[in-house]
Amino acid sequence: MTGVVATHSAAIARNDIPKRIFSDKFSVIRNYAKSELRTNIYRRANEQRVLNVSEAVAVELPERMDIASAETMHMELEQVLEQGSSIELRGAAVQKLDTAGVQLLASFFTEAEKQHLAVSWHDPSEAIVETFSFLKLTAAVGLDQLAGASE
Repeated sequence: MTGVVATHSAAIARNDIPKRIFSDKFSVIRNYAKSELRTNIYRRANEQRVLNVSEAVAVELPERMDIASAETMHMELEQVLEQGSSIELRGAAVQKLDTAGVQLLASFFTEAEKQHLAVSWHDPSEAIVETFSFLKLTAAVGLDQLAGASE
């Protein structure tokens, strides 16, 4: 017991404990601030891309639908599904679509179908059409209804 007390007393004498406590509290505050900043950035980005067009909700898809944008897009698409109205995906800007983007869109269409929500495409990019055509998934995401998208 004296060893613990002596170590603790030595730490207090060196003034280590207050520095560590301050450092730990600062770390927690800094991490919380970063988290809040990220959340606010995602929220602002989502608010700018989701537009109400008459009864349908229009969603502007980003230029890159990859693993980097998957979390943000997932949150955005989840919010759109919660609104319970028909959905229009605007995909003209999409230039890159990787497996994370494909999986996200495929699961989005599956969930929309379960909720009996209509999802339509407005001007899907060549990257979208080619990727889903190559994977033989055009029917799964409603691209088979567009001219030129064949499996």
